[in-house]
This record gives sequence, structure tokens and C-alpha cells, in this order.
Amino acid sequence: MKILFVRNDKLGDFVLTLPVYRELKRLDPSAHISVLVSGYVAELAEHYPYIDTVLVDDKKCFWANIQAFRQQKFDTAIAIFSTSRNALQLLLAGIPNRIAPATKIAQIFYSKRLKQRRSQVKKTEFAYNLDLLHTLYPEAELTIKRPVLSINEAHRNDVHTLLNIAPEKKVIAFHPGFGGSSKGNLTLEEYIELARMTAATGSHEALFTFGPDESALMERTRALVDFPAHFYQSNEGLIRFCEVISGVSLFVSTSTGTMHLAGAVNIPTLSFFGEDLIASSKRWAPLNAPELQKNYELPVDETSRVDALAEIGKYMQHYLTR
Repeated sequence: MKILFVRNDKLGDFVLTLPVYRELKRLDPSAHISVLVSGYVAELAEHYPYIDTVLVDDKKCFWANIQAFRQQKFDTAIAIFSTSRNALQLLLAGIPNRIAPATKIAQIFYSKRLKQRRSQVKKTEFAYNLDLLHTLYPEAELTIKRPVLSINEAHRNDVHTLLNIAPEKKVIAFHPGFGGSSKGNLTLEEYIELARMTAATGSHEALFTFGPDESALMERTRALVDFPAHFYQSNEGLIRFCEVISGVSLFVSTSTGTMHLAGAVNIPTLSFFGEDLIASSKRWAPLNAPELQKNYELPVDETSRVDALAEIGKYMQHYLTR
């Protein structure tokens, strides 16, 4: 069977589909799995051993994807990310079995629709994604094996070597940037205060990480940090970023793609989410083991936010002294 999965939007959303491909290969090793992704996600998809073919979405040409789909002659398509454009392209490509969540007007273009009502947040996003696989394979398991994304053990301590950090020191990474989709985040100054606590211990090193398009944010952070800290900008690709962060003791960030990469390699995370149910950790929790996650929903109300920040500070103090 040749199956196409469509998740051609943000990095974090794609990361949360990774358990689907591994579970499908477990159930049907002969299945040929293709994914349609955004260009900047392609490297991760090509690295993942349970994906056979990666198609990069040509967002400038409506017919380009249709032609690529026809050439591949897919038996089935599962639109994990369903839009009218995606749905119509799958229909016009002549893919006979087209599966998607029963949502929005786009559902009229699919041959099979699954009522999920994701806005009710009865489960996490990765569990909703696995539910779609259930429509093809009722025996599919809805639990996941961790780590979802394996890193070569030879790179496990690269962060210490790269930044010349003594191997006995624990590294805590702070990622203040995000792609704009998060509804709950600390200010840069609040991240810096947590990093200041880290550096003051003597046993931990503070590391600030940044994406390739966050040079301005990195320089702003450097200008504000008045204590010993390290800075790393991810200019060598997503897999190299995963190798570097795989050696940190804690990854601190908002609910963004980098947080989901940290979850995929199963390192401890301290994560911030919006207070609305649909933006909360109940839906967008990362893929690391639950005992490795510490998730906070940040209130909009200023008084409640101050209380939440105090709780986050207490957690950091406890983490640094345990």
C-alpha cells in the first residue's frame, strides 16, 4: 500500500505526527509512507527512518502537488492537516481513499471523515493523529514508545564539547523565541531571570538557544545578560539542533516547534502554554514521557500571571537544588 500523509504547516505540528509513521511501519512493514511537508521541515522528515518519501509542498503552484501525487499513484491519503486546498488537491490527483478529520467545509472532498472534535480537547494532539491511523488499522496502538526521535549516542554530549562546558556541569537550555503560534510565553526578561538563577548555582550552566532567523533576538539577549551564559544559534539544521539539545538537563520554552523537538528526543522540558483549553498542555503536550514534563498554563490576567511566575520560580529553585 502506498500512503500519503499531509502535514504541510508548522514544525511542531509535524513532530506530533511522528508516532503515526512508526506505528504504521510496525503494523505493515511493506507499506510505503510518503509525507507532504513544508520546506523547512523536510530535513527532519528525510531523517526519520519510518518515512520512505518526502514531498515538499509547492505553495506557489496549485497544480504542482497534484502532478506529484499522480506520479506516485497513492492508494490512500490521510490529511492530518486538512484545508480546502489540501483536500481539493488530493481529490484532483485521483487518490481513491482520502481520509481526514470531519471539520470545516474541506471535509466534503474526502471519501472518509472521522469526527474528532479536537476543540473539545479530550486527548492530546498526537493521540488525535493516531486516531486517524485507526481508520485504516483498527489494531493500531494509541500509546507511543519513547524516544520518538532517536539521536546517535555519539552525539549525546555534544553540547558540552561544542560550548567547552565541563562534563560534570548540567546544562539548562532556554529558548525564548517562537514562531508566533504560541498563546503563552515568558518575556525575554523573565527567561533571563530563570537563567540567572541557573548560573548562580555553580553546578549548572545556562544556555540560550535560537533559531536561524532569530539573530536579532540573540543579540538583544546578549546585551541584557550580565552573568556567564552560553549562546547557540541553530544554523546547521534541525537534526544538528536535536543532537545539541539531547545533552541538556532541562529545555525551557513556550509551546513551539523546538519544544516539540525536545520532547521527541525525550529530554526533560519546562513548557509554557496559553490558558485557553485549546492552547493548553492538555492538547499540545510534547512527546517526552509525562514524568519528564512540567507544563504551565500562563494566565492573561496580570495578578494570576504573577502567581504563576512565582510557581515557576519555585519549581526552578527546586530543580536546581535537588
